[in-house]
Amino acid sequence: MQGTLQEVGSGQPISFASVVLLRSRDSTFVAGTQASETGAFVLARVPLGQYVLRATAVGYRTGRRVVALTAAAPTLALGTLRLRLAATQLTDVVVTAERPVVSDGLDKKVVDVTKDLTITGGTAIDALQNVPSVTVDQTGAVSIRGSGGVTIFIDGKPTTTTLDQIPASSIQSIEVITNPSSRYDASGAGGILNIVLKKERRDGLNGQASATAGTGEKYNTSLSLNYRKGKLNAFGSYDFRRDRRRINGTLDQTTTANDTTLLLHQDRSGVNYQTSHAVRLGLDYALTPSRP
Repeated sequence: MQGTLQEVGSGQPISFASVVLLRSRDSTFVAGTQASETGAFVLARVPLGQYVLRATAVGYRTGRRVVALTAAAPTLALGTLRLRLAATQLTDVVVTAERPVVSDGLDKKVVDVTKDLTITGGTAIDALQNVPSVTVDQTGAVSIRGSGGVTIFIDGKPTTTTLDQIPASSIQSIEVITNPSSRYDASGAGGILNIVLKKERRDGLNGQASATAGTGEKYNTSLSLNYRKGKLNAFGSYDFRRDRRRINGTLDQTTTANDTTLLLHQDRSGVNYQTSHAVRLGLDYALTPSRP
């Protein structure tokens, strides 16, 4: 599938625009690419089906076109797609938007966990259990699509902190990277999970405090403060968590060696208490303007 992006009216090519192909029935991400300097783009190895092609570029309205690949026409030449200029004369406009819970990109899937009430008072393990394609077993081992060897990052940096030490209340989003780019270490054979912690982006002093309580002696409190001035950003947070969980388990095992058969039956029950204090302090300085 190939085509060219041009501006309506002038016919000028739209360079380096983002082109994404979504499945029409559920808007699932299928493929994506970036247009060349001449506005040309190619999407290769696209399976047959009904799709919506979406093209976006800064300063232009989003362009959409419904396309279909069939057995009779497995490839498609779209020709020229024209995008209209967006309005630029805006004064005193404030735009507020809700982030989608799950958003797909070219190399990762981003899950916003701030609105997930089921993880309130929990840890990063509870947050990961609600992330699509991610599985956490009883020992805390993480796998992506059934593959182990997952590398855990915090704010894009490797960490030795265990998942049960990260309060869920301090997490902004979780990025699932199944095909890491060259910027990441290749040690994560099964993929990379990047846990993005909350950080206020408005200038001035900002803070947030919360306290939750649940049945069975479950308590969680958190306090975060953030001061931003231009390119300088200082932040800190404190989280306290106490959790009591009852454990029940049964194990049946049969072992046969030569003419001997050994049967093992174990019942396990108990109460697990966890109390944690987490303190985070940091200082950022943006050498270059941040991208949205």
